[in-house]
Amino acid sequence: MKIERTKNAIRNSFSGVANRMVGLLIPFLLRTVLIKVLGEQYLGLSSLFSSILQVLNITELGFSSAMVYSMYEPIAKNDTKTICAILQLYRKIYIYMGSFILVVGICLTPFLGNFISGSIPKDINIVYLYYIFLFDTVIGYFLFAHKKSLLSALQRSDVYDNISTFLQIGLNIIKFCLLLLFKNYYLYVIFSPILTVCQQLIINIYTNKKYPQYICKGKLDRSAISQITKRVSALAIQKIGNTISLSLDSVIISSFLGLTVLAIYSNYFYIISSLMSVLTICITSMTAGIGNSIVCETKEKNYQDFLKVSMLNGWVVCVVASCLLVLYQHFMKIWVGENLMFSLDIVILMVIYFVIGQTRQVILTYRDAAGVWHIDRLKPLVGCFVNLILNITLVKVFGVKGVIISTIISYIFIEIPWENKTLFKVYFNMSMKTYYKKLIGYILITTVSAIISFGICSYLPDYWIIWFFAKGIITCLVSNSIFILVYHRTSEFKSLYELFKNIINKYTLNRCIEERNVSCD
Repeated sequence: MKIERTKNAIRNSFSGVANRMVGLLIPFLLRTVLIKVLGEQYLGLSSLFSSILQVLNITELGFSSAMVYSMYEPIAKNDTKTICAILQLYRKIYIYMGSFILVVGICLTPFLGNFISGSIPKDINIVYLYYIFLFDTVIGYFLFAHKKSLLSALQRSDVYDNISTFLQIGLNIIKFCLLLLFKNYYLYVIFSPILTVCQQLIINIYTNKKYPQYICKGKLDRSAISQITKRVSALAIQKIGNTISLSLDSVIISSFLGLTVLAIYSNYFYIISSLMSVLTICITSMTAGIGNSIVCETKEKNYQDFLKVSMLNGWVVCVVASCLLVLYQHFMKIWVGENLMFSLDIVILMVIYFVIGQTRQVILTYRDAAGVWHIDRLKPLVGCFVNLILNITLVKVFGVKGVIISTIISYIFIEIPWENKTLFKVYFNMSMKTYYKKLIGYILITTVSAIISFGICSYLPDYWIIWFFAKGIITCLVSNSIFILVYHRTSEFKSLYELFKNIINKYTLNRCIEERNVSCD
C-alpha cells in the first residue's frame, strides 16, 4: 500500500507539474502578446474580473476538498455503495451552487464601475466582458465537476491533468493566432469557457469507461450527511477567507491606484503565483496518499513523514526564493521592459511573501488530508478582516508596497500560528517546538542563501538572456550547496536520500526488465 501511495504521488506530481507548466507558459505568451498588441489596461481588466469571480468560485471554497476527504475511507474499504451515494449528493449540491453563483454574479453587475479607478479601453463593454468571465465560472457546476473529485480521491488526478494539458495546448494555439490576426479582446477571453466545457465532457467520458461502478445513485444516512455538512461548512469558511484575502489585493489596487498599476502588479504576482502553484501541486498531489496513510498508519509514522515533506518543501523554497531575488528584475526587464517594472524593495517584499506563503503549504496539505478544518474555521475570516483594514490603511501611504505588507502581516501573526496549532493539537497531539525550530532554520538558511547568491550575481550584467541563465545556474549551485551542507547529517535528509535512491533503483530495474523482455521477443 505504501509503495502504491508513493507511486501515485509521484505520477500525480509529474502530470500536475506538466499540466501547470503548460498552463503557465501559454498564458505567459498570451499575456506578452496582449500587452504588446492591445495594452496593459486589457490585462488589468482580466486580473480584476478574475479576482472578483474567484471569490464566488465555490469549487475552490472548500466543497470539493471536503467531498474528496469523505471518499478516502470508503475507497480504502472498497465501499462502492457509499462512494456512489456521495457522488449523488455531490452532483445535486453542485447544481445548487452553480445557480447561486450565477444569481449573485448577476447582482454584482451594477457595481462593476466602482472597482475601477480611472479610464477603461473605449472598445470594451465591461458588462459583456464580465458575463463571459461569469459563464466560465459557473458552467463547470452544471456539468460533471464531481467526476474530477472522484479522480482525486482515487489518486488519479494525473488523468485530469493530462487531458487538461492537451486541451490547453490546442485551444490556446488557436487563441494565440486569433489574437494576432484580429486583435480582438473578446476573442481572447471567450476561449476560457470553451476549455472548461471540453475538459468536463472528456473527464465524464473517461470516468464512465474506466470506473463504471461509480455512478450517481443512492442516499447517505443522516449521520454521514451531518459529518459532511460540518466539514463543508468549516472548510468553506476557511477557503472564503483565504480567497477573499488573495483577491482583495487586486481589487484594492484597481480601486485606489488604477488598471495600469494593477497590470504591472499582476505581471509580478503572476510569476510568484505561477511558481507557488507548481510547487503546491507537488505537495497537494500527495493529499490523497496522505489521507489514505492517515486512515491506515499511526500518528507517529505520519509525523515522521510530515517532517520529511517539510524538509523537502524547505529545500525547494530555499532554491526558488534565492532565484527569485536574483532573477526577478532581470526577467521583468527582458519581458516587459523598464517602463512596466517596480523597484527592488517591492521585489524583496514579494520574495518574502513567496517564502511565507509556500512554507505553510505542508501544514495546509496535512490539515486537508486529516480533515481538521472545523477547529480553526474562524481563522481565515479574522485574517481576511485584518488584511482588509491594513490594505485600505497602508495602500494610501505606501501604495503597492502597503498591499503586500498587509498580506505578509496577516500570514505571520494570524494564519500560520493558528493553523499550525490546529494540526498539532487536534491531530498530532504533540508540541510544536520541534517543528518551529526546523521551520525557523529553513527560513534562516533561505535568507542566507538568497543574500549570498544576490551578492555574487550583482557583479554580472542585467542585460542579455545568457546572463540571466548564468545567474540562475550560479544561484542554484549556491543555494543547493548551502542547504545540503547544513542538513546532510539530519535524519530527514537521510530518509529523503534513501527514498529517492530506491525510486531510481526501482525505475532502473523496471527498465532493464522491459528491455530484456523486448530482446526475448
